[in-house]
Amino acid sequence: MLNKRQNNLLLITPSLDKQIEDIKQKIYLAMNGIVSEKMTQYGFFYKQNFGVSIPQLRNIAAQYNKNQDLAKRLWLLNIRETMIIATMIADESKLSAEDLRHWLSECSNMELIEQICMNLLARSSFSNQLAISLAQSENAHEKMAGFLLSARIYKQFSEKEIEELVSIGIENSSDTDYYLYKSISLSFSRLSRKSREVANYILKSIDSFEKSKSSSQQFILKELKEEIAFFYQQ
Repeated sequence: MLNKRQNNLLLITPSLDKQIEDIKQKIYLAMNGIVSEKMTQYGFFYKQNFGVSIPQLRNIAAQYNKNQDLAKRLWLLNIRETMIIATMIADESKLSAEDLRHWLSECSNMELIEQICMNLLARSSFSNQLAISLAQSENAHEKMAGFLLSARIYKQFSEKEIEELVSIGIENSSDTDYYLYKSISLSFSRLSRKSREVANYILKSIDSFEKSKSSSQQFILKELKEEIAFFYQQ
């Protein structure tokens, strides 16, 4: 039987139903109400959250093969743990850029964005182009994902791509959204590890931040300087 939802065809079979119930049971057994409450206090909002740790979720996901149909159905349950497991067992080779953007559009907080970047976006065959495209988006979550993704795959970027990312980062550097400018600072810091030349290029590109009254630009500059000092042992 096929059930259509949000323009996705979802395969419904007894085998998939059983796997979903098994996964939900494992989640219930590992639930931690105290962690769930603390996450809500820190602004990590989900429709349902059982407070299961990421390592525990990885252990659960490791018991299943890559399965796009299972991943889609787990994602649509809209439970923190099933959505994160979905990013771990989804087959990135079968996900288009449009599919990935759709999942990002349904993320309610930074944790889920980070999991998508780590478990899916970084493994896609078009991750370089996707990072730049997302960073240029008007959507705040997509912007964050673009910079977080670039930080994770920093070794893959060409000199031209780095220049483009730095330019986009500077354009967004005065934004007051903490998670956005933090993701930019992480991107710049990781890209600086590419080489001493790249580090100097980024540092020079944002030298105007030194006298800026923008707290976000001051944060980005401080984080970059600390990264360079530590990584190159200045």
